[in-house]
Amino acid sequence: MGGFWSSVSTKYPSGKRTALDQARMQLLQQLLAAELNASAFGSVPSGGEGMFAIWESAYCGTDQKKMQIAQKEAATFNTSGDSASFTPGTSAESKFARYIANLEFWNATK
Repeated sequence: MGGFWSSVSTKYPSGKRTALDQARMQLLQQLLAAELNASAFGSVPSGGEGMFAIWESAYCGTDQKKMQIAQKEAATFNTSGDSASFTPGTSAESKFARYIANLEFWNATK
């Protein structure tokens, strides 16, 4: 949860992230969503399952441009929709999710 709820520009409870860590946080949020979507719904990015390794490699690296490209690719995958029908089962509880999120963990993004 902390990866989703952490601020891109600031650390918890205070402190500014570097431009590189801001790019890493933006990628992180899309990467987490992409991996959860693939796990929950069996979805695969247009480049195949290997795209996850490419995105993870960008996240672990220091090339901000690669992070930005990976973030955009993962975001495209996450917003591409799904043709399968499913029943989620429960509604999201954003207030509780934010409460349990370990924001401080994500101060160190790598």
